[in-house]
Formats: sequence, C-alpha cells, structure tokens
Amino acid sequence: MTSPEIVEVSSLADIMSRMGDIVDKFLEKTVVVARGASFTLEEQIQVLNFFGETIGTYPNGSAGRLDIYTENHSRLSGEVSKDEVLVSWHLEHVETDNPYEVIVGGLWNMYKFSASPGSGNTYFVDTAKFLASLPKEHQDLLRDSVLTWSLGGNGPYVVPTVGVHWKTGEEVLRIPLNAPKHNMQVANLEGDPFTEDSKNALLDLIEHCIGEITTNEEIRVVHQWQEGDLVFVDLYKNAHAVAGGFDPEDREFTGIWMYSRDNQAGSNDT
Repeated sequence: MTSPEIVEVSSLADIMSRMGDIVDKFLEKTVVVARGASFTLEEQIQVLNFFGETIGTYPNGSAGRLDIYTENHSRLSGEVSKDEVLVSWHLEHVETDNPYEVIVGGLWNMYKFSASPGSGNTYFVDTAKFLASLPKEHQDLLRDSVLTWSLGGNGPYVVPTVGVHWKTGEEVLRIPLNAPKHNMQVANLEGDPFTEDSKNALLDLIEHCIGEITTNEEIRVVHQWQEGDLVFVDLYKNAHAVAGGFDPEDREFTGIWMYSRDNQAGSNDT
C-alpha cells in the first residue's frame, strides 16, 4: 500500500496559486491532499470553483449546481475497529453512464478530526491502473461487455463494464463492488448474449476483479486523515472504502461533488 500525494499549503491564497500543480498531480496520482491550512465551507467552494475552471469540471463558478453534503457516518451502527471496513468498497454512481449524472470527482474538507491517529482511514484503488494491469485477454473480455445488475431491490442497471475517463481518455473499470454474482447478467456491446462458457468466464473474471480491488492491500492507497485536510479525489477512477475505529462526533467532513458536464443543465440538453 502507498500514501496519497501530499501538498503542503499555508492559506487559501497559497492553494489558489498552486492550482495548476494540484491539477497535474490529480491527473497523475488521482488523490491529492492539501495539508497545513484549515478552510471554511465558503473557502472550500472557492477552491472547488477554481479547480473546476482549471481542469474543466462542474461546478466551476460560472456553471454547475453545488452538491454539498456533510458526513460523519453516524447512520452506520456497530463497533468496527480501525483495521476493519466501516463504509464498504464502492464506485460512485456506477449504475449510470449518463455524463450529467456520473460523479467524476470530490473535494472533501475534514474540518473535524479528533479520532486516534490511524483510525477512520480512507482506502482507494485506481481502477484504471488495475484494469491496465490485467492480461490483455481479460481486458478485451471486459471491454466488449455490458453488465446488467441489481442490488437491494434497486435496478436493473445496464452499463458498459469499461468506461472512458472524461479527461485522460483512459479505460476505467466500472463495476458494482457489492452486487452479488447471482444478480449479474452479461452481454456484448451489441446486446447479444455471450455463449454459456464466455458468460461464466466473464462473471468469474468480474468476481476476481472485485476480490482484488477490495482485499489486495498491495494496490491500495491509504489516506490517514488529519484535521484540516482538503482532499481532491478522482471518483470516476477510484474505488474507495472507509475504515472504522472512530466515533462519529470525532470525524466529520464536508464533501462537494464534481461532474464532467453541467449538472445543472441536465441531460435534456444533450
């Protein structure tokens, strides 16, 4: 496992002056932590807008709706240690490939963190890098498939198994990480069913991918939070999970979603 890219900043003006470098690191590393200063929600929005203006995401100060939320995971019950997963592995909005709805990034502001060091870590796996590490025949099989799945009474959802990153053009594995295998069906991109052998091979491969992403610590990026951390994360690429070991009142952040299209305009403008 590795740690995310850390950028030391001293103020709002400092982080704004270094935005070009942060965007470059974001595109290369997928998770960038600005550390050393504390930011209000208003300052977080200013940072988000300037980041969007620089890289091309929405909102960006000129267009796009602000989707803001506050999270401390208080809805999750039971005692979970810092070495166990509290928030299960997932990819954001993997149930759709509508560019007006797919969340491609997040800006997370950990304004409250008094939990013990090493607790409440966030885990990340870059699914573009993971996909590229697979044998070519496995990449080809995934690339040519469409996955139909359901979970918890919701669905069915029908989406390509491999997406294309909105900025870099990289192929990205986009699969549900917590849907059971028996709730999945596969077809090729033309909508034709696979042979029984090909279908079983693909479902086994997807199951293998889920297992590797969620359990292989060698491919994992681990962020150990500090109060004041402002995290830029590529949520189109990164599967992520949260470890336990904290009380909700000791770990609270404000998040703002990022989109590759004007999420306020909506899909009717396509």
